[in-house]
Formats: sequence, C-alpha cells, structure tokens
Amino acid sequence: MKTRMHLLLISFLIAATSIAHAGSRPPVDVTVLKPDGKVAYKAKTGANGTFATGKLDPGNYVVQFNSDSLAMKNNQFAIVVSAGKKKVSADAVDGERFNKGGVAMKLEVGAGMNITGQVTDALTVTSTGTTAKVKIINGKRYVWVGPETGSNMGGRWVEESAAAAGSANNVRRSGAAALQSREDHADVSSGPGGG
Repeated sequence: MKTRMHLLLISFLIAATSIAHAGSRPPVDVTVLKPDGKVAYKAKTGANGTFATGKLDPGNYVVQFNSDSLAMKNNQFAIVVSAGKKKVSADAVDGERFNKGGVAMKLEVGAGMNITGQVTDALTVTSTGTTAKVKIINGKRYVWVGPETGSNMGGRWVEESAAAAGSANNVRRSGAAALQSREDHADVSSGPGGG
C-alpha cells in the first residue's frame, strides 16, 4: 500500500511540475509541410506545448519546430508527433536546436488523419529525498526506478502508467526503506525458531 501511495505521489508531482513548466515555456512555431513541400499547417504550440492540424491528405509530411526564444536555449526538450497509431519522438532535444535551423520530423499520414504533437520539457522531479527521472520513449512517459537493495540488477525505466498503478510485476521499491518494510512484514513464524 505504501508503494502505491508513494508512486501516486511521484506521479502527481510529475504532473504538477509538467503543468508548472508548461506555463513558463514559450510557444514553439510549428510548420507542417505537404509531400510537395507546400505548407499544410502553420501555428504555435498551445500553453501545454501541444498542437493539432486539421484532417490531411495521405502522404509523408515534415513537421518543423522553431523558436527564437532565449528561454529555450539552455534546456532539454522531448517532442512527440503522431498520426493515428504512427508516432515519431525525440526524447533529448537540446533547446539551441530550435534556434539554429529548428527540429524536423517526418511522419506518414493515412487518409483522413491529422497530425498531433507536443513539445515538453525533459523533466527531473525531486520530492522529499526522492528523485524521479522522467523520459519520453517512443511517445510514452517512463520513470526511472533505481536498483533494488541486495540485488545484482541495476535500475530500469518503467512506463509511468505502470509506476502510478504500483504494479508489483513492473515496479519494485528500492533502498533502505524498502528493505526495512520487507523485514517489518516478514512471516517470522516460518523462520528459524518461529511458530
């Protein structure tokens, strides 16, 4: 139960930090180019870093992101664009790239689909002695789970939804607190001298 509450707290802090960062991030110029090179869509990202085109003709499109804001220069960003089930993402884009020529991503669009996307900050969230690293991998948010105390296996990236749900199969607590919790809940009657 403590694991689930702890992971829910981390997820809440990640969401709150995302909202706080999104409000301070300047909008990014988004240009979607048709297969023939003509502009199909041009706008700025919204307050939460998202954009969405109208329905497009099928074909291979290029999505271009640019910004001349100095506020983006020294930061890292994650970008996700999708059309239906097809997604393209970049999880560690240096902010200077938006100023120097921009960032371009290619995406195949099916009939009657639109392109949606988001530019988000690459986050590290810190709360009461716990640090949760968040990373975008293939368009999904992942949380870093450190190695388990007493294990030879290292840490790993776990999909955020699994971490928030506290799935015992995907997420295990680590560190001295987790070891103490296991010792506190151990079945002493089955051990030596027990019951």
